[in-house]
Amino acid sequence: MKMHFGKDVSKEEAMREFDAAVKTYISKQPVQTKAFSTEWYYKVWTFTGTQSNNDTDGDVGTYVRFTTSAGAYTSNFNWMDEFWDDDFEGGWDAFLFKSSFPGRAVEWVEVDNATLYLEGTDGWFVTDFVIQMAPDYQTLSATGFSSFWAHPNVWLDNSCSNSCWDSYYTGNIGTGRLNF
Repeated sequence: MKMHFGKDVSKEEAMREFDAAVKTYISKQPVQTKAFSTEWYYKVWTFTGTQSNNDTDGDVGTYVRFTTSAGAYTSNFNWMDEFWDDDFEGGWDAFLFKSSFPGRAVEWVEVDNATLYLEGTDGWFVTDFVIQMAPDYQTLSATGFSSFWAHPNVWLDNSCSNSCWDSYYTGNIGTGRLNF
């Protein structure tokens, strides 16, 4: 799930609108009936600056690292662009992703860190990079909250267009725990 909010939309309004869309989406998902979770949902937010030459339409994505009651786990690559609308040119971009620890149920999950990637030569100035996990995003009763809010203020760019990736790594800045 992806939504874009232009640079004139406040952070608070973007979060309200996306939370409402997530609530509707989650309400249509099958409810887990297990004692532990076999999957969890998390939001990824980026805010793109409005500097000149900040017009990426290259491939963008992230890996997110979690610690769970079953051990450490890194998500599959989360593609954050779409062929019909992949411009990151100012404003907030919000995504909802689902992850699971293959073959295991977890009692709790914490977000540890993430790496943001851009392929190509057309530049992307990322000012904010956020991961959030909350009870409202889950299909099983949950408590707590886990997240981080990074302020990269970095240009992601490359000298070649194909198979050249630039990245930003947050370090271990995640806090909190989501309990199932």
